[in-house]
Amino acid sequence: MWKLATASVAGLIIAHEIAFYAVDTRLPRDLSQAHVVLAGLYRDLGSTGTWAEIVRTIAMDAGGWYNAILAISLRLLGRSPWVFEAWNIAWLALILGGMAMLLTRQGRPGAAMAGIALASSMPSILTGSRVGWIHMPEAALVLLVVRVWMGDPGLGRWRTVFALILLPSLALTLRPSAVIWIALTVPLVLSNGRFAANRQVFRRRLTLVGAGLVPALLHLGLQLGPYIMSKLQSRPRYLAQVSPLGPDLLSSFGVLILLICGIGTVLLLSDRESRRQGFVQLMLSWVAIAVLLKLLFGVGLDNFPVAGCALAILGAMGLARLGRWGPISAVLVAILLHALTWTPASFGRKTLGFLPFSNTAMFEEHPSNYLRAWSGLGSVEVKALLDATCPDRQFKPCHVEVDHGLFQAFSEDPGHLELFLMGEDQVMLHSVLDQPVPVPHHIDAMAIVSCAANQKNWQARYPNAITVAQSLVRSSRLSPAWTRNLGGGCRYDWLTPFGLFERPDLAPPQTWEATPAGPEQPAMKGR
Repeated sequence: MWKLATASVAGLIIAHEIAFYAVDTRLPRDLSQAHVVLAGLYRDLGSTGTWAEIVRTIAMDAGGWYNAILAISLRLLGRSPWVFEAWNIAWLALILGGMAMLLTRQGRPGAAMAGIALASSMPSILTGSRVGWIHMPEAALVLLVVRVWMGDPGLGRWRTVFALILLPSLALTLRPSAVIWIALTVPLVLSNGRFAANRQVFRRRLTLVGAGLVPALLHLGLQLGPYIMSKLQSRPRYLAQVSPLGPDLLSSFGVLILLICGIGTVLLLSDRESRRQGFVQLMLSWVAIAVLLKLLFGVGLDNFPVAGCALAILGAMGLARLGRWGPISAVLVAILLHALTWTPASFGRKTLGFLPFSNTAMFEEHPSNYLRAWSGLGSVEVKALLDATCPDRQFKPCHVEVDHGLFQAFSEDPGHLELFLMGEDQVMLHSVLDQPVPVPHHIDAMAIVSCAANQKNWQARYPNAITVAQSLVRSSRLSPAWTRNLGGGCRYDWLTPFGLFERPDLAPPQTWEATPAGPEQPAMKGR
């Protein structure tokens, strides 16, 4: 019965994600610029004599193998956002499946069902999955490593040996941060060797695993130093712009989910035998190290979905001690939280916004909130703007400047991934963050996305961006040709020379009237 219930809950979660993508119009984002090589790999796959570059990318670049898989998928299935989103769903399914298998092995009825329900309701995991956060596949691979080890701690089967070479290698070459979670698992693997049926065989096969990981460790050695340095250099910015530990815990895991997981963990640790289990100790170490890294580097806890999964596992194991109503209550809470994100935002604010578990993002509709499906601006509108501005771009490049991102405010990537998935190869995207003044090319358009709530943080991070953007507006005589209110205090302005379109009949409808050019553009106010 519990297996069927767990499978049903997992199916509902995946169906919920498919429904989200069907309604949501946002294109996949390139957070942390993890997919900057994707377009190049895609082109290389369509050419001859370029396999050497593909092999070099896979061997040398962090996440090179994943970008290669994405490029192959896009070649086989078509260059579509749905292909990218299907991989997002696949990684979420692997995370939930890994958690379910781990909890099922603990022999606690209902724990697997409760664990996936709790994890899928955490804002950091839900948002991370929907934006294609590179730490999501990292979490899936790490969970699968632990699952493989727990299924055969004595390395009695050869397929376990091969899996313990492949999965950690994929995780370590995907993201350098995976070394933290893999390293924390190693002591438990070694300590459990004493239970092996044949210790000599265990030592020999463990040596083989270590030898098999050498290439991945060499790859990691090339990436780890720059990765740590970048985190240390970014620490002042993280401390200034990322919430402190307390608020970050609440926003990353959700008030109600954090409370339930906390209660479950206390129930679990109240049992001495549970405290002595190596698996429980591993999950506790994952949560503890995430908090430590948060305090050390100032990064957001959304960088550690592994810790969120560990917290959900601990909470689920504790809730299972309450009998069937413990896991059932977790599922009911998850259903409630997911349902709230589909209710009208105004209704939720008026009726449920005062409740302590109601994360305010549940009732906010704007492009940066991925807890709710949003359809305010997508590929259809941007393609129409490009058609109206550069109708002949198949014959000559269309140069577009952005101050944040082409689709998003506060984006580290100006929108190259989105344009690539749209097939807009003739659009040359430039960011004011790294653009010289004057620019060495004609500007066909400038996209300005502004959100009042977070504008100060953006100014603090890039203090010269406003000056450069204003200079480009003046020198190229740019004026708003199209404007749309995105909600949540966010606004999208499409500026063109003199505020004119070459084909105004192709432009999408706008929500605000365009304003004439002047010394201070409305889109630049308060910036």
